[in-house]
Amino acid sequence: DYQPSTEAEMFDIMNVLEELLKHSSAAVLLACSKVFMNLTANNSALNKQVLMRLKPPLLTLASTSPPELGYTVLAHIHLILSRGNASIMQADFKQFFCRYNDPTYIKVVKLEILTSLATEETVQRGVP
Repeated sequence: DYQPSTEAEMFDIMNVLEELLKHSSAAVLLACSKVFMNLTANNSALNKQVLMRLKPPLLTLASTSPPELGYTVLAHIHLILSRGNASIMQADFKQFFCRYNDPTYIKVVKLEILTSLATEETVQRGVP
């Protein structure tokens, strides 16, 4: 892993990569998100800001991609959440509800994500 020597260099790298967050390719978006996460791993406040910036493209890609790509994006989201960042996606828990036509492997990942997002409040809002 490359570590920038200064904070300014880190921000330069992230500024160059920011345009790629709008890319329609799942591979490009996931690679950029991995770089952003690695660059900000030692700064929790900046890491939260990066996650907030990554949230919309990841959710869009997870819901609009073919199932195979959707699974990869959902697995990436699950990995991010498992590292203690569940609060980032809690407001969007309904994005992870299973649809009747989702393949089984998508449903399994969505249920894992939902269990990591579950709180008293989200359970009350999610169960009629």
